[in-house]
Amino acid sequence: MRRLLFLVGLLSIRSVFAASAEATSAEVREAALDPAECYRVLDLSFSKEDLKVYLTSGYLIFSKPIGGTHLGAAFVTSEVAGDAEILLLPPQRAERLSLANFTGTPNLEEHFKAAVFIFTDGTGDELLARLQTDPSAKKSPEMGRLIDEQYSSVLRSLSGSFETRLVFDLLSGDHNAGLFYGAISGKQLGNFDVLYDPTAQDQVLAGKLGYRDGRTFFDTWTSFPARSFRNGAAPRGGQFILDKFRIEATIEPSLAMEAVTRAELTLKQPGIAVPFNLSQSMRVTAASIDGQPVEVFQRDSLRATLIAGGEDRQFLLVCPQPLDPTLPHQVEIHHEGEVIRNAGADVYYVSSRGTWYPRSGGDFAGYDLTFRYPKNLTVVATGNSMEDRVDGDWRITRTVTGAPVRFVGFNLGDFTSIELDKSGYKIGVYANRRFESALQSKARPPEMSRPEGPMFRRRPLDVPLVTTAPPDEPDPASRIESLARDVADTLSFMT
Repeated sequence: MRRLLFLVGLLSIRSVFAASAEATSAEVREAALDPAECYRVLDLSFSKEDLKVYLTSGYLIFSKPIGGTHLGAAFVTSEVAGDAEILLLPPQRAERLSLANFTGTPNLEEHFKAAVFIFTDGTGDELLARLQTDPSAKKSPEMGRLIDEQYSSVLRSLSGSFETRLVFDLLSGDHNAGLFYGAISGKQLGNFDVLYDPTAQDQVLAGKLGYRDGRTFFDTWTSFPARSFRNGAAPRGGQFILDKFRIEATIEPSLAMEAVTRAELTLKQPGIAVPFNLSQSMRVTAASIDGQPVEVFQRDSLRATLIAGGEDRQFLLVCPQPLDPTLPHQVEIHHEGEVIRNAGADVYYVSSRGTWYPRSGGDFAGYDLTFRYPKNLTVVATGNSMEDRVDGDWRITRTVTGAPVRFVGFNLGDFTSIELDKSGYKIGVYANRRFESALQSKARPPEMSRPEGPMFRRRPLDVPLVTTAPPDEPDPASRIESLARDVADTLSFMT
């Protein structure tokens, strides 16, 4: 019955929400440059806090508007003449050293020949308005057609790499929290990225995509808080508060997990879309707010994920009507996947410690966790133990945090454990009964060694062989008692 109701709910989500985020996403994926809005520019400059861009001489073409907003642009210098420069001066010595390690200079002063920009902070509309009133800026639709042929596909590719963020910003319409991104083709440094995101902890960032061993990653050259935030400006993120989490998770013998996360949502301003982060190993199957199904928008935004330095994916819950910020709202999200891995010999680990459940931001919150899993295993989770019982082939464990925390985690395994009460603390230490496969020493026959020296070489058959036994296999549980005492002594010392 539970699975039938779930499928009906999922079908209703797909039928009710034919537009909204999906429609906006389709426009983002079809982003294209507009040859009619191509300008010959001279000495056009703009800045994003510490990040400064100087378009000295070249052609600037804007994208076709989406929702009345120009989300992108491309700049190209002419073959004969033209120039542009990007300037970034990291304020901290450590960041200057980091930048110098990658680029050979502590300050980024790079001339470039081409760039593609993406912005949801109104920069595109502002630049276009300036050019339309500047008598020295001349339209060049012929050059616009040439640039369009070469760079519209690049714009679409980059937009797809930030698709979830672009859709969210378009739905929210908040330019003050919008994004600025630039893909720069430098004359000395080659292709690299710059970013200004007022909702991030480090608002200014520069770096470059890299490839190694068949894997794509992002090398962050430098990242730091922007000037206004260093001077005390209030953060522009955190427009949503989640509290009173209640998570019910079922872990199958195959290690697949199905979970329902419920939480209380409070908005600081009206909005129809709420962003969450979740492990890429998990997927959202259904969601509701205040008991009503909502649209679930989840896409792979490769570049945004790599720049963020995590392995989680951002998704959106989109409501048909704006949510009232004066009232708390009840969110329910169904998600499933495989975040638990078997390292061999029945040793398990959770691959996504902080995003195995949907989260938004890093605010403190209360948690009530219930796990249902095979009875031969043990779950150790954040919080105080409220229930631990066996029900047929299943074991049910429930923990509740005694105070608000930033996030919660759990471990699953075949554990041996010990508890120690000392100085008002109850300390539990859990250890796997076996080592994971990679740490187990390979079985090998006893090593046979023979004494050396001329006498023994002359009479090999008369000398007994010496047997060297393999070392004993380490025991993970052998030190848990001493470890518990060490932890207790450390807590006593620190307090």
